[in-house]
Amino acid sequence: MDSRVKVLGAFLDTLYLNVYQTDTNFQIVKKKLSDELKLELQQLKELAQEEEENIPTRFSFDGRPLLMMTKGSEGFNRILKNESINFCVNRGSRMNLCAQVRCSSEYLWKRRDISTIVNEVFFFATQVFGQNICLQVSALDLAADVLNFQLPSADEIKECFISRAQLSEEAPGSLDDGFVDGPDRIKRRWGCITGLPFGARAAPISALIYDKTHEIKYNSPEKGWLFDLWHESARVQGFEYTEDMPVIRNEIRYRRPALREMKQVGRSAKDGEEQEEVLFHGIEDAFLLETYLAGLWGYAVGHVDGGADGLPDGWLRYVIPSETDVNRSRWEVHPDWQVIQSAFAVPELEESEYEREEREKEELLAEVDAYLEEHPFEHSKPVHRKKRKSAVQQPAYVGSCR
Repeated sequence: MDSRVKVLGAFLDTLYLNVYQTDTNFQIVKKKLSDELKLELQQLKELAQEEEENIPTRFSFDGRPLLMMTKGSEGFNRILKNESINFCVNRGSRMNLCAQVRCSSEYLWKRRDISTIVNEVFFFATQVFGQNICLQVSALDLAADVLNFQLPSADEIKECFISRAQLSEEAPGSLDDGFVDGPDRIKRRWGCITGLPFGARAAPISALIYDKTHEIKYNSPEKGWLFDLWHESARVQGFEYTEDMPVIRNEIRYRRPALREMKQVGRSAKDGEEQEEVLFHGIEDAFLLETYLAGLWGYAVGHVDGGADGLPDGWLRYVIPSETDVNRSRWEVHPDWQVIQSAFAVPELEESEYEREEREKEELLAEVDAYLEEHPFEHSKPVHRKKRKSAVQQPAYVGSCR
């Protein structure tokens, strides 16, 4: 069964970064804000409240000034904001955390470069707190926007979607295999399915599948900039897209408890025996986030080739129910979902002229080696060369969160 699904975009849709002050060795330490900064922020907050409107400050990000908001939020008394970020400063000194940055969806999608995003946030934070700081990944939403993804009927959804979402009172029950049948509920508008939430919004991991075109049209017209991105993506890939076509967003939400538990394991040989080796445990440093995205997506939606045991994997997946096999872990993944599984996969780069020349040299040397093995000189020894691998495999992560 082939799939008509096309990926229009896959990237971060929300990113929260915690800002910590450090010592000269960049180890997190508990520091109070400088008296000058505290006074400046307090005066700006009082002025905003006095004038009953958000007021501009000397701070800027992405070429636009930040405004001091009239109101704060839980834990953050002073909030500065523009179209690209929310910059929230901690109200007290009980925690090491001194600030949190929330990057807006528009800023993330238009940058589409994690390294640039993290560097810009880091540079901005150093302008406020000085050079000795670090950025920790606090929360993130990963999104894949796809075309031609047909959701099953309301009667079939419960059986076709299985997940390991945390249960709530409203959620359907789960069987002994740990899977939950279907979404928490089905969101509808005018008889059409518009959203399928999986797991509580504040849970370590949750997901939402919904009609993004419908949301922009009826709830968020300010997000119309996404149409331009989708048009450009379709043009580059060589297929047609118009704004009346429904685009389905598949969104995975990770919060700090899940990120803290994520790990990747490998195998290594020691003393002649193969042993499990933990490659990393916990996603902390924002500057390493780019290396984790494919694995985070694969952990949530599964991998095209399945897990290490060869069976379908993933916290959430869209399956083809089997009438002959009651073991849902073996149910085949729907072809449409396989396209979604590959949304964050690292593509094979087109071979450059230099790489082609190097490959041809290696092939020629391999032919020479083969000839010498068959027709050896008295003192010659064949040289064996390993070929380079051109494809990068998506890492598989494991975690204890459900």
